[in-house]
Amino acid sequence: YTSAAEAARFDQPAIRCMEQVDGPGLYDTVHRHRLTMCGYLPTTVVLMAARALGATQGTLVDYTHSGWVTGDDTSVVSYAGMIIA
Repeated sequence: YTSAAEAARFDQPAIRCMEQVDGPGLYDTVHRHRLTMCGYLPTTVVLMAARALGATQGTLVDYTHSGWVTGDDTSVVSYAGMIIA
């Protein structure tokens, strides 16, 4: 867990890779920045498959964190919803 502010900063490189439909880039980003992204391997595979099927852009439709529910921004888990097309 991390603060909401740190989570937002740490999540941006991964979100950028998803917006670019860049599976290998996401994999590298998670490892290079030591991100604790759950499901990054399936997400990497989905991005690679989507790219192979012609997808060129990911759109962030929602970004939130657990602190918005608990009221505690000092220790959160964040979530991003993306549309890949």
